Amino acid sequence: MRSAPAILAVLLLGCAGFLAQACGKSGPGANAPATPSGTWVAHNEDGEFRLDFKPDNTLILTSIAPRGKVIAQLGSFTFAGGLIYVVLAKRVPMVLHFVNPNYESAAFGLPMRFVKQ
Repeated sequence: MRSAPAILAVLLLGCAGFLAQACGKSGPGANAPATPSGTWVAHNEDGEFRLDFKPDNTLILTSIAPRGKVIAQLGSFTFAGGLIYVVLAKRVPMVLHFVNPNYESAAFGLPMRFVKQ
């Protein structure tokens, strides 16, 4: 039997791949940045999600719920062309695809489009 994080990672990869194909070209051919940097923000029904890329392949994901509750998580990432593989606290995986000028993900159950700030 596979562990829950492994199953979740496979599901997230599948959803992210579907979004990338449905929304446009992804990968190095779509002008993906050489390396992720700066702050990227996404909004959906669950609130605001902010990715702050730091040196040494680390990042901070800050979630702000509609009622104002703030949760910040430290994570690490690897970058391959137009894909960013993130591992947050408690081994929570997240995959981001570069689609046109944004990063997209279906992590946490809802589609998110991260826009550079």
